[in-house]
Amino acid sequence: MSKYIRECIEKNKIIGVIRENDSKRAIEIANAMIDGGIKIIEIVYSNTASIVAIEELSKNKEIVVSAGSVISCQQVEKSILAGARLISSPVMELNLLKLSKNYGFSLITSASTANEAYQAWKYGINFIKLFPVKALGGVDYIADLLKAMPFLSLIPAGGVDEEDCIEYIKAGAKAVGIGKNLYDGADYKLIKSRSEQIVKKLEDYLEENGNV
Repeated sequence: MSKYIRECIEKNKIIGVIRENDSKRAIEIANAMIDGGIKIIEIVYSNTASIVAIEELSKNKEIVVSAGSVISCQQVEKSILAGARLISSPVMELNLLKLSKNYGFSLITSASTANEAYQAWKYGINFIKLFPVKALGGVDYIADLLKAMPFLSLIPAGGVDEEDCIEYIKAGAKAVGIGKNLYDGADYKLIKSRSEQIVKKLEDYLEENGNV
């Protein structure tokens, strides 16, 4: 993983995850998140609309655009050509790992169990997305995993909401992925407001704990 992407994740700590089949809606949600202070946007790869959204959002050089739920080399290539600087896969796929090393793009893989997370770490994955974290046990699950393996850099995602977002950081997560709980059924103004609130809570917490 490039130093810039790694530092961006560690500094900003919030990844806005968007799963939408309509590119216009995905872009609207993303822009509301960005205007609310979120600097890393993940567009879940589902169809050509995803590529359209990635391409449009990648014009903004102030943010990092990630392609999410990528499982094939073809999807990686399309995403990178569209401007994605980060790839997130729901599986630990060796072909994707080899491709990331050969072409120099940044890769996050997902895990559900302690063994899967450990194997990803052994393969050299910098950040491991723990998904679906809410169903797995939430904040307590993150804390328990890190007690046993404090060297893991975990990004909980799947069910994360505004209320427990900071609790995951307190438990030791390097960042969090937050999606539908932030934008589902909400308009631009509300999404922006929710994003601002989360970013402010995080900034306050980091400042209080000397981590800014």
